[in-house]
This record gives sequence, C-alpha cells and structure tokens, in this order.
Amino acid sequence: MTFVVGSAKLGSAGFQSLAETIGIKILHASKEVTVGTMPVDERTIQVAGVLHGGATIALAESVSLIADVMPLLVQHRECV
Repeated sequence: MTFVVGSAKLGSAGFQSLAETIGIKILHASKEVTVGTMPVDERTIQVAGVLHGGATIALAESVSLIADVMPLLVQHRECV
C-alpha cells in the first residue's frame, strides 16, 4: 500500500491497494493529526448514487492506520 503525504510516499506493497483504487490520499500526517481525503465518484458510490458505507470505512481505516503508525515512524527517525 502506498500513501502520499505531500510528495513523499509512505510504504509500497508493489500492487494497487484499495486505498489507491478508490483515490484515498493522505494530505497530512504527524504525531498529532492525520488528514485524508477520498473522492465521491463512480468508484465510491452505491447504485442509488450515495456514498457507499464500505468506502467510508475504507477511508477511516486507511487514515487511522497512518495515524497509528506515524508516531512509530517519527520515533524511529528521531532515534537513528
């Protein structure tokens, strides 16, 4: 899975992840706050034209993953 923070990439699994497929972007990530966006378009809406609940959960899980890992990345960088 690859997440973009500004122009920096955080990790890559060598395949297109769900987050990449539905357009999730991490705009800011720090120890204090993580901000992400996701488009509401043909990739993320239900047949009725409203945001799919699964897409909402994917956004929440993707942003929370980065929020959980970010303190470890910052701590590792400070210790090296």
